[in-house]
Amino acid sequence: MFCKKERGIIMKKWSSLVLSAALMLSVGATAGAQGYTAGTYQGSAYGRNGSVTVEVTLTEDAIADVQVVSSSETENIGTVVQERMPKEIVETQSIDVDNVSGATFTSNAIKNAVKNALTEAGVDVGTLAAAPEKAKDQQIADEASVVVVGGGGAGLAAAVSALQSGAERVIIVEKTDILGGDTNVNGGIYNTPDEQMQAKTAMTDGAKTLVEAALAEEPVSEEHKALQDEVRADYDAYLASGSTGIFDSSAWYALQTWNGGDKVANLSLVKTMCYNAFAGYEWLESLGATFKDTVSQGPGSLYPRTHDTESGIGAAFITTYENYLAANYADQYQIYYGVSANELIVDNGVCVGVKGEDAENNVYTFTAKNGVVLATGGFAGNVEMRVEYCQSEKWPNLGKEVGTTGVDSDTGDGILMAKAIGANLVDMDQIQLLHTCSPKFGTTEDNSAKAKGVSSVLFVNKEGNRFVAEDERRDTICLAVLEQTDALFYTLESWDGYGDATLDTLVTNNNVTYADEIARGNMFIGDTLEELAEKIGADPENLVNAVASYNANVDAGAIEDEFGRKTFVEKLENGPFIAVPRKPSAHHTMGGVQIDEGAHVIDTDGNVIAGLYAAGEVTGGIHGGNRLGGNAISEVITTGRNAATNLLAE
Repeated sequence: MFCKKERGIIMKKWSSLVLSAALMLSVGATAGAQGYTAGTYQGSAYGRNGSVTVEVTLTEDAIADVQVVSSSETENIGTVVQERMPKEIVETQSIDVDNVSGATFTSNAIKNAVKNALTEAGVDVGTLAAAPEKAKDQQIADEASVVVVGGGGAGLAAAVSALQSGAERVIIVEKTDILGGDTNVNGGIYNTPDEQMQAKTAMTDGAKTLVEAALAEEPVSEEHKALQDEVRADYDAYLASGSTGIFDSSAWYALQTWNGGDKVANLSLVKTMCYNAFAGYEWLESLGATFKDTVSQGPGSLYPRTHDTESGIGAAFITTYENYLAANYADQYQIYYGVSANELIVDNGVCVGVKGEDAENNVYTFTAKNGVVLATGGFAGNVEMRVEYCQSEKWPNLGKEVGTTGVDSDTGDGILMAKAIGANLVDMDQIQLLHTCSPKFGTTEDNSAKAKGVSSVLFVNKEGNRFVAEDERRDTICLAVLEQTDALFYTLESWDGYGDATLDTLVTNNNVTYADEIARGNMFIGDTLEELAEKIGADPENLVNAVASYNANVDAGAIEDEFGRKTFVEKLENGPFIAVPRKPSAHHTMGGVQIDEGAHVIDTDGNVIAGLYAAGEVTGGIHGGNRLGGNAISEVITTGRNAATNLLAE
């Protein structure tokens, strides 16, 4: 995380928009006029993931200090709120401060916790002064070598790469008050072939079947045939080597990605991502990112090439970027928080900047000497856009009752801005739903440690029956889930592999203990399968039979079961057994602005829009009809780096 000085560097926008210290002092004096009982008081309130507890220190006439003493809120998101809001409450002597955009649950939790602490101290919170107003209706202009629109994973990859490539100064325009976007709530998985990790992973009959089946397919184009030939050469070399580790190569990764997207993606873009993924992985490590010393097969990834961050969450990537930028380029970048970009500036056919506006109607004009990188994410959070573009016979209902795994700012802003200046849009009808989502929030929060992979979990419906191959494509699984009772299922796992861990030490992917999740009704546990079945309302016989059948396949070394599952590694034998309710949500929009291999944005006539580049989910053409699990981070890293390096080289 940032130190206080570093956070201040990039958040100076806030200080420029707040009224004078004199006004704040007068507010404080007014608030304290009621008289406080000096002391330190504690209060708690419920956030997104659990309870947030604060300590409020009062003098006789002021709120002297606010400290968050415990919290289980999402890393990075929670940290920003915990750094900012207590300071603003003290500065303004008010709990009537703005929520941090992008962190409403955590913001409200802190304000309510402070309110509860003040009430405990006998303070009539209704008499506290309102927070001072911020500056409004101002015109603000700034210039840099590169302007990056969007401070998520792709935007930060572009910003860091631009600075490393020689950019004198970079401006990042972020719609919310928090860096990270969807990457903050991503599962923290990254796909890439990796020879070192492959050597540690056994080649299975199921993996051999996948490779050989893909090579046996009749090619649909010369480009497809050429890629098959490359994979065949790689596979033949692997077989000749006598290796017992799992086979993988950049070409095989590309072929699986293209096949997994129904062969409708731009194969050149697919290869650009897949052939540069390992370099992106090494680049992340050079910035300070840390990964587990294994590879897994993430949900919907189709093959064991998934690298997990040590923390198990995507926020770790954002923290890596933040720390690296602050340590190496503190004076060369500026982040404008809370500014919604709404117009690309074009001069003589060249994109030279972007305009935006904040909540106080301040208008911003950002000019780029070298170019603009669009990295605003997709449109899964824009119900109107996903209904307009994506609702189909395959996905007949994508309305407001369907949640989204992403952040609220995923509203397609960059796509609409690019379209307005003539950019071509591709694959806009393609959307991916994700099955492993919270029934309460629609997000990927509350997943157990094992649910990130498929080797040690089963999927069962409310009746206790398996209904789909757990290692299938995400769309196949989601469509199967939607046919189940209440469109809901449970991830089922055993205690095998947990060893001496306890419910108080095991944590979900958003760092909440299993014990807390069970208490909140987000997880169910039983010493036996029969006991677990009773707790989730399933038929005990069905649940027992489902596990017994799967375990028998593991013992038999099965290649494929009746559902088409090909992954048989770990049995579910020893209790207690755990079930986590899950439901599909809109996860990734595969359509967006058209780009070429150099990340240039292409217009409707097939020409490059000079000065405009795009990276991440705002683009289309890479994933086709289905995105492989773990490819989102691979995409944002490779396209973000590609956009920035090309921009500076041209």
